[in-house]
Amino acid sequence: MVEVVFAGDWHGNLPWATSRIQSVGASGVTTILHVGDFGLWPGNSGKRYLQVIEMTCARVGVELLVTPGNHEDWARLTAQWANPKRRDPESGARLPLQLAEHIQILPRGHRFTIGRTNFLSFGGAASVDRHLRTEGVDWWPEEMPSEAAISRRSGQGVDPAGKGRPGRALNARGVNRRRLSHRHRQVSPSSGAASTIATRRSGASRRSQ
Repeated sequence: MVEVVFAGDWHGNLPWATSRIQSVGASGVTTILHVGDFGLWPGNSGKRYLQVIEMTCARVGVELLVTPGNHEDWARLTAQWANPKRRDPESGARLPLQLAEHIQILPRGHRFTIGRTNFLSFGGAASVDRHLRTEGVDWWPEEMPSEAAISRRSGQGVDPAGKGRPGRALNARGVNRRRLSHRHRQVSPSSGAASTIATRRSGASRRSQ
């Protein structure tokens, strides 16, 4: 049995993020799967955040695999994945970005295995608070995966409405959910596939077959 920890919504909050990493390290788990809004931001504050996260991971022996959320610097990610050196030479698929020794950013459609469990990472979403954000500062249009991108990734095959939010943003979120729900059904393993993984979040543990 392999144990991992799922985390999310750190949003660049260093005290919270480092305390979670230290807690995971103390438990003996060596892998955190971060499921979005990690805190990948431009400027000195974003650089400092990554440095401290890396130092903390190195100190406690934890690896961090990040699926980017909608509130990340998608312009930076898109630019790095445009580099042919960060793509598979045969398939052209985007490769994980090794931002530091213990921090990887996973591209959309990336598949990987831990123990006997298969994972599909597909980041990004539509921001319902788009109207409160500034493009290039704390919002990037690349956050929203296109239908074509979802189709390409899923085709490889693997065994409330918010009050006061603009209709355009809510419509975008609805489109995003429908796209991902459809592709999730296409790539989900068959119900007979057996895997075992223990996960922990917020101090609670859960085991699923």
